[in-house]
Order: sequence, then structure tokens, then C-alpha cells
Amino acid sequence: MACFLLVHGAWQGAWCWQNVAERLEKLGHTVLTPNLPGYGSDSAHASSTTLQDYISCIKEAVISCTENPVLVGHSSGGFISLVADIVPDRIRSLVFIAALVPADGYSMMQFVNQFDLEYLSEIQWAPDGRSARLSVLGAANFLYSECPPAVVNPLLPMLGVQSVAPYEYRFSPSSTNFGKVPRHYIRTVRDRLVPPRLQEEICAIHDFKSVHSLDADHSPFFSTPERLSSLLHMIAQQS
Repeated sequence: MACFLLVHGAWQGAWCWQNVAERLEKLGHTVLTPNLPGYGSDSAHASSTTLQDYISCIKEAVISCTENPVLVGHSSGGFISLVADIVPDRIRSLVFIAALVPADGYSMMQFVNQFDLEYLSEIQWAPDGRSARLSVLGAANFLYSECPPAVVNPLLPMLGVQSVAPYEYRFSPSSTNFGKVPRHYIRTVRDRLVPPRLQEEICAIHDFKSVHSLDADHSPFFSTPERLSSLLHMIAQQS
């Protein structure tokens, strides 16, 4: 069995992993689901958080684990590649779910420029342009496009503010550190937020040990939690 460390992406929080965490724990795994800085009880600092804040938070979580975790990142949680670059010997494997994983020298902003214009129009910017919220309509149509209203409606009030700074950070993972950690990618083929063609482009950039596909929207932890949990369990067994 494995220890899973599940990292959420923009707008959401640790709460998004509840259905998956319960299933993995029933299979005998240990599961940790931290809130990134600016989310949960730290929401007052949402507009000023940086990617370094995220990296430090998850690095500390990795080090606190009693065994090397399977580190899982969803969407903008693709920054776990930079955590692996710092503590490669403390991570069992990396799993990216519909994740933004820039090449060396690039930021996540390069991917934002390829998002659907309809999605971008649903982003509600703060007056200073340094943070934003996602509209209710944008969340329903892009985060949870394959989820029924009964699932979606309770989630909408929990969506948080996202800082812009993490998207501007230029990635520089090394082949000697990040490169030696086994890594896997899970594509979400009904995704309206990170389009399948963009996920394919990301997979072509990086040398993933395996690439899997889920018939799911951008949030498979709600639309297909059973299949996502089974896939994570299988990847852990192979790591």
C-alpha cells in the first residue's frame, strides 16, 4: 500500500479530494490532502500567494510523510514537478491529472493562452489584476461539465480566489532531480478547461512513464471518482 499526497489546483481546495480519499483509504492506502496557501483557513492571503509558497507547503508535507508518497497534482497542481526537483529522493512517484506542466524556461501562463475564450471570459478579475475568481457559470461549464447539478451546486460556494503570481513563475526542473522520479499522466478526454489537445501537447513535452485516459471532465474526483481511484491504486502498485 502507498501514502498518497493529493494536491488541488486553482479555485478548489483540499475538499475536492474527499470522494477519492475515502476510496483509496478503503483500499488500504494513507491519504493526505493539504490546502495550498491562500485556500482554506488561509483564504485571507489568496491574492498574494506565490508559487514558492505552494512549493514550500508541499515540500514540507512530503518531508512529514513517514514513507515516500505518491505525489498527485491536479491542473495547476502540476507544479509538483518543482517539488520533485527539490526532494526527489523523498517521492515515490508523481501523478499529473489534467495538469499544467511547463517545459524548462516556461510558465503556466503559456497554457492559459490556449484555453477556451469562453472559459477565460468567466474569470472575474480583482481591480489590481493580481487575483481572480471563477464565475458560477464558468465553474459549472468548465470545472464540472460532466457532473449533475446535485453534485455541482454544493461545490460552488466553496470555490476560492486564485492568485496570478503562480502562473507567471518560470519552471526550471532538472533532468538529474525531477528527471529521475517516475511520473505518470492522466488525461481527461472530456475536459473543457484544459483541452485534450493541450494535454497531448504536454505529454509530448515530458517523458512520462505511463499515460492514461479517463472519460471525464476537468474534475474526475467528482465526475468519475471510482475510476480515478482505481487508476491511482493501479499506478501506485506499479511504482
